[in-house]
Amino acid sequence: MSAIDVLNSVLNEIGITKSAPELSTTSDLDVIEIRNFMNLAGQEIARRADFAELYVDVGTGGNISSYDLPQSFSRLPSMGGTVKLNKQGVFTPVIPVVEDASWQLVAARASSHLYHYHLLNKKILFSPVLDSDGALVRYISKYWVNDPASGADVIGDNGDILLVPENLVQKGTVWRWRRRKGMSFEDHLAEFEADIETELASNRGGL
Repeated sequence: MSAIDVLNSVLNEIGITKSAPELSTTSDLDVIEIRNFMNLAGQEIARRADFAELYVDVGTGGNISSYDLPQSFSRLPSMGGTVKLNKQGVFTPVIPVVEDASWQLVAARASSHLYHYHLLNKKILFSPVLDSDGALVRYISKYWVNDPASGADVIGDNGDILLVPENLVQKGTVWRWRRRKGMSFEDHLAEFEADIETELASNRGGL
């Protein structure tokens, strides 16, 4: 799924003709505006939806009480199973503690047989201290563009590959463009919202 395919689809839907549009442009105001809306759409989709292509699994070190999440971290998955002990052949989940006050109690009275974790400022805290095997952490990346170097959360040029469904980026772009131009957009927004759920339902088989 490439960025230029989305751009051409958007241009066709909104009725703007371009012979050879370039997403890297600094002078074509139409494309610059559409590119901005494409980025807003992609960022919203990655922020809201747990698509399989956005999942990242990382291993922590051992004998630690906290782990700084990578730069690509956006949020934890909504379906659970986020953190587990790194034991070969054994699935041992680490229990989440959401409330700060509850975490203070857990941290002060560490269990001798149950492990807990708490997310705080893009850092995962553990109680008790992890053993030498560490833990495995799954999170949702904010990088919805498959940049060859390290990933990105913005489109830069025509060849960028998207990690979220291109039809959602297209629809998220069109309703934003129509709203900016003072045109009716409610039906387009409703279709975008409905299609997020449809795409998620079909994507879950890849998780």
